[in-house]
Amino acid sequence: MSNYNIEIDLLKLKGAKVADVQGKTQTKKCVCVPIDNSTGTVTDAYITRDQETGKRVEVKKKGVRLNLIAYEMQRKERGQSHLVKPSLSKEAMEQLPEDQARLIPWIGNMKPWNNDGGNSGSDW
Repeated sequence: MSNYNIEIDLLKLKGAKVADVQGKTQTKKCVCVPIDNSTGTVTDAYITRDQETGKRVEVKKKGVRLNLIAYEMQRKERGQSHLVKPSLSKEAMEQLPEDQARLIPWIGNMKPWNNDGGNSGSDW
């Protein structure tokens, strides 16, 4: 089993923006990511079906999740072993035309991590 460094560019998430957010005592720069339960990328709920009616029902989660999927690269470049993109729900994927599904951006990558404090791109 290998350990990996994972790098995600949060601004590549659909609708993400940097904004100043005023707290109780100070203002901080934050990354704001819309919660979109219809696509399932960043969500605070999941969709299930009511057992009796068969209708779709939204159920709240205990947090906000960013669902990701990592695809192993055929050709390893710059030590990267996987590319990462948002993982859409089955319902959202079925609603997207094929050409739009291919346009979902790659938002990050993974590369094997080693324990010497660096990242030579090899297992330890």
